[in-house]
Amino acid sequence: MEQEALSNLGIRLIIYGSPDALTTNRTQLDLILEHLKTMNRTDQLLYTINFSSYPRFIRSIIKGQMKSNSEEVGIRIYADWDGVLSSHFNLDNSQVSFFLIEDIGVIQERFYFNDALTALDILAKIVR
Repeated sequence: MEQEALSNLGIRLIIYGSPDALTTNRTQLDLILEHLKTMNRTDQLLYTINFSSYPRFIRSIIKGQMKSNSEEVGIRIYADWDGVLSSHFNLDNSQVSFFLIEDIGVIQERFYFNDALTALDILAKIVR
């Protein structure tokens, strides 16, 4: 996703990871999501899943599941089919990454997710 698109959509937070990393951290990530819902800020979140290791022939199935999950949970879910963010930032795919986005769509800060409490402290700086 381009810088201008992030800015136009009002995205302030990208949660990024492989399906395995996101599943491993599901309980703690759900606390973040509940906080964003309580603050009425889910529109500022872009939940991005790195599907680069998945075969192309199952993409249509994944797209259908993502659309259904997005509607059910009430957040934007985006697929990184080529692992662009992971390769650009040389990310550890076993970890979940948080990207904090400035108003103009530029990444202000990036960190690996450890737990909900620590992440919420950091998010307080930017998600308003």
